[in-house]
Amino acid sequence: MGYITWAILLMMLLLAKVFYLSYIRHTYFYIQRLIFAFHIHAFVFLLVAILIAGVDVFPSWVYLVPLSTIAIYVYVSMWRVYGQSIFITLIKFFILVISYGLLFISFLFGTFIGTFLLL
Repeated sequence: MGYITWAILLMMLLLAKVFYLSYIRHTYFYIQRLIFAFHIHAFVFLLVAILIAGVDVFPSWVYLVPLSTIAIYVYVSMWRVYGQSIFITLIKFFILVISYGLLFISFLFGTFIGTFLLL
């Protein structure tokens, strides 16, 4: 389980770098974007923990509500924090989703490879 923890921490650092590159003209420092990445991940982990705790209680269609809530929350928080137009924020949101998906897949693959090589 230790490799997954380090992979998530490294993903947050790289996610903050994606925020930094996406909003390079803003006056926010890298550490402020890292705190924003921690904030988003804390919200996601809270919802995932609630879903895992209620896996036997909720029907399967209920899982769509938190997933859509996560997407809406991240989009609105990007819009509120960085203060750009709705359309520009939507484009940057899709860039963020694609880059986070690629980061997640690569870190997941790297974690599995690292785990199996070190057995």
